[in-house]
Amino acid sequence: EPKLITAYVLQADYMSQRYNFSGATMALANAARVSPNNYEVLRGMALIEFRRNNMQGAVNFAQKALRAYDADIETYTLLAKASASLYTTTVAIGKKEAEARESYQRDALRYATKAVELDATSSDAQITYAKVLAQINGVDSGINYMNELIKKYSYSLDYRIALAEIYRSEERYKQAMEYYVQVSEADSKNKKALIGLGESYKAMGLTDQALKAFLSA
Repeated sequence: EPKLITAYVLQADYMSQRYNFSGATMALANAARVSPNNYEVLRGMALIEFRRNNMQGAVNFAQKALRAYDADIETYTLLAKASASLYTTTVAIGKKEAEARESYQRDALRYATKAVELDATSSDAQITYAKVLAQINGVDSGINYMNELIKKYSYSLDYRIALAEIYRSEERYKQAMEYYVQVSEADSKNKKALIGLGESYKAMGLTDQALKAFLSA
């Protein structure tokens, strides 16, 4: 079915995860010929730029995607992530840079809030919102938000991993390990939890335990 745009987007997603950015771009270029100015294709281009660590390029394509369709939760979530990354990597050495940094901060929170408003059940949107809160309002605000989500969705392992990641980003490795262990006990083949656990052990100097976790992953 040559007009099935979702297939092109999925193929590009797969290729970009394997760092085949030229192949992913070609797949989306083919899709664009079938359906010009399609928001899924534009969002796919934004995702490629995000994975290439070209955050401004990601923002530019995602904003084009929003102009094509302004109610896509994945686009808002991606915009929040890219804006948050620009906020953390921009050094305020002058007035211009300081203003840009403040703008990235506002955008990250605005986009993350919009994504959650569109679909409060989206774990990706909720996790992005919590991490943006941690960046802007202090880590404890993000931690508190994640804890509320864990209480509400006690079956979700994604929220526990996200909370562990927030703790680990703040070098609070014991708290991070607690949640990584919870996830690995519930799902012994959860690769993300095992790698996070290994990184936490490694940071604490527990080499043998770190090696065991990495080998399990």
